[in-house]
This record gives sequence, structure tokens and C-alpha cells, in this order.
Amino acid sequence: IGGKDRSRIAALDAIAAVATDWDPFSSGAILALAVAGPDMYVGGNFSSIGAQFRTNIARLNRATGLAADWNPAANRAVYSFLQSSNLLYVGGSFTNIGGLNRSGIAALNPTNAQATGWSPTANGTVYAMGIEGDVFCAAGSFTSFGNGVQQGFVAFRQPGYSLLSAHHSTNRVVRLRLTGNTGERYVVQISTNLLDWEPALTN
Repeated sequence: IGGKDRSRIAALDAIAAVATDWDPFSSGAILALAVAGPDMYVGGNFSSIGAQFRTNIARLNRATGLAADWNPAANRAVYSFLQSSNLLYVGGSFTNIGGLNRSGIAALNPTNAQATGWSPTANGTVYAMGIEGDVFCAAGSFTSFGNGVQQGFVAFRQPGYSLLSAHHSTNRVVRLRLTGNTGERYVVQISTNLLDWEPALTN
């Protein structure tokens, strides 16, 4: 990519579209990225990255591409990150991360990489997360989340896991509402495998 050999992850010059010297070299697929100051969180399905053995999750230096000592080690793939309130929320198909059993979703300490006591538990993979105020949302292939039956989408208040009934999905249908400014244009695409995407609607 960008005229250079790179293994599954690269940094490109935004103008010239050529690869920079930044080269963490991942042994497997990269599925999630999140910038955190001078570093970058990387998730996916790999066993080494940034010149260190790391299992599916790592923190890389954005200047050198080297992995930090931070190492929560997820036993299965990581698909999503969300940074909020000095925590790193992680979604994926794992059942253990940060030294504790966590099913599909976890909150990690960004300093010591340990999982916190927050543990709502999904019975499937979590692909996406969002938060607004005290409302936390998650979407994925699960059919139960926390203490309730949920088909692929859940919204609950924090702290705790108080489910919001108005946000329950039915028969795997998720309703999406877009809001924005006059003149802005939105395109929504859908996928069943996160690889092949088709337009769903355009405003």
C-alpha cells in the first residue's frame, strides 16, 4: 500500500498518498483503531504487532510504531473501541481480556490494562459502541445482553445496566435516526459481514 510493503496496517501521507516509514507490522487482521494522544489503540485478530507479542489488542506509539508495555491480551478478536471517562471500552468476540473473564464487552484501565468491575456480558460479538451522557449503546450479533433478551442492539443507563425499553430491537431490526444541519448529506450503508457494504438510504 502507498508504494511500500506493509503488513495489514500503515500510515499514508494524506496529500501524496504514499506510505510513511511508520511500520508496526501486524501478524493478523486489523479490525479497530482509536487514537489516544501520542499513541493508538489497535484491535483485531493478531498475535504480534509493533515488534512485540500481543494478542488481538495493543497500544502503539504513533511516532515509532512500537507496542507499549500495556497488554490486556484478549483471547479472541477485538472489533471496536470507545474512549470515555478515562476508560477504554472494548467490544469483540472475546471471553477474557484485561486479566478477567469478560464476554464480548469490557472496560479497561488505560494505564495498567486491567479490566474494571464493569461487566454487562453479551452472549455474542459486539461490533460497535456509543455513549451519550449516561446512556451506553452497543450493537452486534448477540441475543442477550446483561440481564435481558436483546436482539443485536441494546441501550442502558450507567452506572449499572438499567435497560431502556424504548431502545429494544425486535426481530433484529434496528431503527436509525440521523440529525444534522441544513445542506448536509448522509449516506447509510449496511453489511452482513463488515466487508461487503450496500447503500441503504441517502437523504
